[in-house]
Amino acid sequence: MKSKLIAAQTALSLGVKVFIGSGLGSDKLLTILEGNGDGTYIGNEDMATVTKNKQWISLHSQVSGKIFVDEGAERALVSNGSSLLPAGIYEIKGAFNKGDVVEVFGANGLLGRGEVLYSDEELKQAMGKRTSELVITSIEVIHRDKWVKA
Repeated sequence: MKSKLIAAQTALSLGVKVFIGSGLGSDKLLTILEGNGDGTYIGNEDMATVTKNKQWISLHSQVSGKIFVDEGAERALVSNGSSLLPAGIYEIKGAFNKGDVVEVFGANGLLGRGEVLYSDEELKQAMGKRTSELVITSIEVIHRDKWVKA
């Protein structure tokens, strides 16, 4: 049952409704899809779906590095739905290129994953700097459309 609940949690985090239960007969799948299955339905019609790109970032991508952010950047990412900017980054680990997926950590651990718009070398030059101080083309390190919370 624990593995079913973990799978359900993953599906729900990506906006996919879940059914845990059983069904009998040749039309059991139709019965379940109609909402009459013998089991538990989790989720509702108002759930936001997650794009295929974000599903790939969250579940299937290889992580190339780690980015550590301050409290302001954490709040912007997790609570405000904002993009990650260089000013809030204080440390990076690993080697990565533009377009790679990295994990982002805050004070209390993993915040999520995102596709970076900087290489590790570019980010070393930009981290901690305000937007007005940047001489690089992309302002965001991770755009909010390429970000998935943990």
